Amino acid sequence: MKSELENRIAIIGGTGFIGTSVYNALKTVDCEVIYTSRKSLNISNTKNYLKFDLLNKLTWDTLLNEFKPNIVICTAWETEHDKYRDKSTNYDYMKYTIDFAESCLRGTVEKFIGFGSMAEYGFSPGKCNAKSTPLNPQDIYSECKVITSVKINKIAKDLGKKANWVRLFQVYGVNEKPERLIPHIISNVLAQIPFTVKFPEHQLDFTYINDVSSALKIIASDDIDFSINIGTGVATSVKELCSIISRITNCSASKIKFLNLNKTNERVIFVDPEYDVFNGKWKYDYNLFHGLKETYKLQYET
Repeated sequence: MKSELENRIAIIGGTGFIGTSVYNALKTVDCEVIYTSRKSLNISNTKNYLKFDLLNKLTWDTLLNEFKPNIVICTAWETEHDKYRDKSTNYDYMKYTIDFAESCLRGTVEKFIGFGSMAEYGFSPGKCNAKSTPLNPQDIYSECKVITSVKINKIAKDLGKKANWVRLFQVYGVNEKPERLIPHIISNVLAQIPFTVKFPEHQLDFTYINDVSSALKIIASDDIDFSINIGTGVATSVKELCSIISRITNCSASKIKFLNLNKTNERVIFVDPEYDVFNGKWKYDYNLFHGLKETYKLQYET
């Protein structure tokens, strides 16, 4: 890897929930960082922005042949809420991500970082170790993610380059889509609108977006194992999540109805806290209470 002064980093999908946070974290280091979007942005300063569409190879040329990054962080994928898991577009993102990674690594790019999901481990694997827990995809989305990671790993090895596959565990924070779990709960609790939580006993590893971004700073600059799980290593039930949100917002949770858990749908999934892929160079800073408090302060308080 080059020193920070020589690094040229491109963040694909840099206006999305994950990409925006990663860009804001990396632009503070002493290197050149650009972000891309497939949309035309109404911005006055386009110095660090490049229009780019992962699914349109005609848009790749400027990035790869003019900016010539040596690190690419690719966050782009199908994310339509409640539909992404079984959408056929996952196959498109799989194909184009693999092709793009190969084009990058055959050129100036020394390291390609792709994003996976905890869903690759299956519905309820319990503790997930990036080194030893078997992958068990259950839908089109997670299957395509697994295949993409395997292909990118092989491409990088064959070309003598570096790659990482980052599996995220229940990320939340500022600018998350309003229909997702935590923004949905917060907005309804604040408005005191009755709503139902279907799986209150599901235990998930809720991870604050700033911790993801700080981990990416380490991954971009250090030689770390290909597969990386990013999470807190703490599993919290959705019911407890609602209680914490109630305390932070100082609003009653009495409008929330919790459905009884069907034992066939039990879910527990969290990062193995005993396996440190970062070798002591990274640890999460925000537990769930403090991450939610920060999210509420930045996005909901006026």
